[in-house]
Amino acid sequence: MEFQTHFADGDVQWIPYDANLFKTIPYETFCRKVPELFLLLFPSAEEKRRIRTINASPITLVKPGDTVWVSLRSYNDLWYRSLPLADLFHKEYVVKYVYRRLLFRNRIEGHCPVFDEVYPLDNLFVHQYGSRTVFDPVNMVKIDEAFCLAFPSILPDRKRNALLQRFRRIVFFSNLFSSYPAQLNNYIPNGGGVLVRQ
Repeated sequence: MEFQTHFADGDVQWIPYDANLFKTIPYETFCRKVPELFLLLFPSAEEKRRIRTINASPITLVKPGDTVWVSLRSYNDLWYRSLPLADLFHKEYVVKYVYRRLLFRNRIEGHCPVFDEVYPLDNLFVHQYGSRTVFDPVNMVKIDEAFCLAFPSILPDRKRNALLQRFRRIVFFSNLFSSYPAQLNNYIPNGGGVLVRQ
């Protein structure tokens, strides 16, 4: 693991994690600010104890019905680094999750609409990745249907083709309808997802 480090003389370097970095105040400040990294504040034995404590505790940061923005990095860091996306280390690429129901007091079901997948999530996941309820357009990039069409490797392999077909229809009709708002005033929905001319 490496950290982009800004020095007082203006030099910027990627520094590997080590004991010297661990002891610095900027490192501690950064890890406290980024929920995914808070466990890096502790020695290995303490980290394991905290993971056990968090996962044994009831989920209180979110509840069923909440929408959160989850970093793509949460899926797998090596996979994330392989994606052909710009500014991977300074922008946060996120997908929307909707919490459906508590499975146990310390597990919750999360639905990712754009990936069309449902995940049982533990309390550690909620603490690290799954509690940001506000989308930040300055620092986050939203993964939606149009984005997936441009970067299909983001999609799960086994569902990629079906999702891409669905997304092409969604984007096509979205563009079509946004191009003709005045004309749409002459149409009404027929209840079956089709517009009927009045």
